[in-house]
Amino acid sequence: MEIKFLAIVAIALASAAPATTLFEQKFVCPVGGEKFKAMVIGSMTTWGQRPDGMPYGTTTIVPLTECPGNGFVFFEEKFEKADVERLTPLVTGAEYQSLRLTDTPYFRAWWLMNRLGRDPYDTAQTLLVASWEGGPDLSRKARYQRSFVASVDALPMSAAKKSDWFWLSLRSANLFRELGDFDKSTALLVKIDQPDTLPTDKDSLEDARYMIDALKLLNADRNAKSEPTSLIPPMVALDYCAASTGLTPAEVSACKGPAIDKARRDRAR
Repeated sequence: MEIKFLAIVAIALASAAPATTLFEQKFVCPVGGEKFKAMVIGSMTTWGQRPDGMPYGTTTIVPLTECPGNGFVFFEEKFEKADVERLTPLVTGAEYQSLRLTDTPYFRAWWLMNRLGRDPYDTAQTLLVASWEGGPDLSRKARYQRSFVASVDALPMSAAKKSDWFWLSLRSANLFRELGDFDKSTALLVKIDQPDTLPTDKDSLEDARYMIDALKLLNADRNAKSEPTSLIPPMVALDYCAASTGLTPAEVSACKGPAIDKARRDRAR
């Protein structure tokens, strides 16, 4: 269930021992020319994801490099002269500087990308990652989630973007659920669960089918959890199943299912 990420956050995933590797890199801030060094991720290990797409792993959110002085975030690797000319008054302006006090790096990247008129699919994906960052502050997370579902609702649909549109819409259906808008979530699931919108390759279709069906059951349960046992990696779900408190019927069923049962046996070895 992969959705295209910005090139700036595409990284090599380690397949051996779980680890995150870092290295120091030199930067020149496109806005203002400040020179500085920052640690960047070279590789990381992941093992599955939440239904909102945030991975479980040695690093869950790849940090964006930020200029120490003005707070510009590197949402792309290179910026053309015309972009810098447009970015400079935005970054040095009062609104962006105020966002540094209240909002996350990915949200500020989305804010800048939006004003540069970047591809709406890329801006929506960036906003989705911002919602992962907003987690500890539940009101901020909900604000980002509402902005994301509105952005996805406005996405232009085309044959070339069919796959991206489907997966972003599926994320949107999940976020409606997390926001407690279960009827909107179910309506969107019905909308995307159509022959002309579903993935065509077997593996992707199986992933899509599983997530759609699981979300429908969670909606029926009025379950707004970000980590329901039916849609997280079995090894992670085990701890929630063991606690057995506050589980809805769909979660209880998942805890008794073959995938989590296998994880239970594997852990017992």
